[in-house]
Amino acid sequence: MRTDMKNKELLENVKHFTKARPFSIHKTEIGADSTNALYVHYHPEMEFIYLDEGSMTFYVEGKQYNMKEGDALFIPPALVHNAVKNTGVPCRHYAVVFSEEWLFMENTFERNIYNEIIYPYRYECVCMLGGNNQADMDTLLLLKKISAFMQMGLEEYELSLKGILLICFQRLYSQYFAKLRTSDVKGAPKIEIQQSISFLNEHFAEDISIVELSALAGYSVSHYEHSFKALTGKSPFEYLNYIRIIHASKLLKSTKKLITDIASECGFDNISYFNRVFKRIMGITPNAYRKLREK
Repeated sequence: MRTDMKNKELLENVKHFTKARPFSIHKTEIGADSTNALYVHYHPEMEFIYLDEGSMTFYVEGKQYNMKEGDALFIPPALVHNAVKNTGVPCRHYAVVFSEEWLFMENTFERNIYNEIIYPYRYECVCMLGGNNQADMDTLLLLKKISAFMQMGLEEYELSLKGILLICFQRLYSQYFAKLRTSDVKGAPKIEIQQSISFLNEHFAEDISIVELSALAGYSVSHYEHSFKALTGKSPFEYLNYIRIIHASKLLKSTKKLITDIASECGFDNISYFNRVFKRIMGITPNAYRKLREK
């Protein structure tokens, strides 16, 4: 899903790197009383999130990942993501955000992995690394080391960071990405489904039919619905509602528009239905969400 096809309101305005430093490392600490662990956004860079303390529920393009202390998540470029947590328990996570131009040299194996797998199949390349999975342990130990770089000067760690990330990608390729090279044989969802997801993100406020979506992909309705759910974990209209609610939450936070106007702007013509869907997805009513964000 190219960044120019998403609603620009969700495009993160934080610059993660400069020309001299095409990556950044962040530490985020969330108090026990907060429920928002990471705001809704997307960016053109790739990202690793390492959960150092607590637990949180991470969402990438509507797909849910329940993370606990010691887990990590790889997020390919241009995917909408956010995270929430339960009250009563603090949370701390580290993120390293980086561009593929910095990490992958031209005409190399790793650049081919990015061009042929990570970007075109980015919805399927989201990887959660679990602390209870022995195969992931070595990768998690490497990612945990990255937090120490925040205390160093750039010249002390840049090569080490690049080396760690390249090793992580080799392991992700061996464990996960290589399987996508034969995905056509296994009947995995094709690029046409991803293109229809891009269409949904661009036209989410419009009245869209399943017939229109399946026609865009060149599939029958039944095949489209099956392939869509295989890729996203949701039906097309579950995903559409998720995108609409994500946009609504952004407007609730950043504007003083009436909730009824926001609902209409995001494709809901029934305020009661909007309230129900919002609470189901966000775990809180629109009005309560706005008040919480104002604190």
